[in-house]
Amino acid sequence: MRDYTEYRGSIFDNEKKLWNKGSTSNLDFSYLELDEYKSEILKNLILKNVTMKNELKILNIGNLNVLFSKIMADEGHEVTLIRPTYKSINEAKQKLNKFKVEVDFRIMDKNALDFEDKTFDLIISSKITWQLQGPGAAFREWKRVLKDDGTLIYFDSSRDLDLSSEGRPSLDREILKRCGFSDVEIDRNIYKKVWNDKEVIPFKPKSIFMVVAKL
Repeated sequence: MRDYTEYRGSIFDNEKKLWNKGSTSNLDFSYLELDEYKSEILKNLILKNVTMKNELKILNIGNLNVLFSKIMADEGHEVTLIRPTYKSINEAKQKLNKFKVEVDFRIMDKNALDFEDKTFDLIISSKITWQLQGPGAAFREWKRVLKDDGTLIYFDSSRDLDLSSEGRPSLDREILKRCGFSDVEIDRNIYKKVWNDKEVIPFKPKSIFMVVAKL
């Protein structure tokens, strides 16, 4: 059964402020889509945290880029990409068509997934969680469709380049634990693994973090 418990109440008021204050949309992997070297790094960062099978069932909760769908489909995994509108789905199809990969496209609300319980081995996203008005409710819904040995992995960034202990991503760990994820790891050094100091990029990479949550 879906859990539509809302993220509200006095105990959460400060957390909601910290979530919004500590998050930023200034994260975009789309410019990496043609960079095979960086795509390989990101792929390995993800798959080393997953219980590997010959073919993983993967849900990509998508934004404007299609990088993660591409690199996972390239590996032969079964990828489903969801977006909220016909327009956004068509944009994703146009981008992925040139790569000739097989992806199942669905129009769907990321907060209310139209999938059976325990469907996916891996849920992955980037530049999505900062938009969540009720992260707890969304995380519970994502947890619902994960298999017992499944993994949730997402990338986001923080305006606080020091990634403070009060806000995100420490807050991510607290909320995920409350939602039933027993093992939550945060990598605050993604920028050291993907970029070098000489590169000119459109955002501050030190603000990026990766969250890996298991049941």
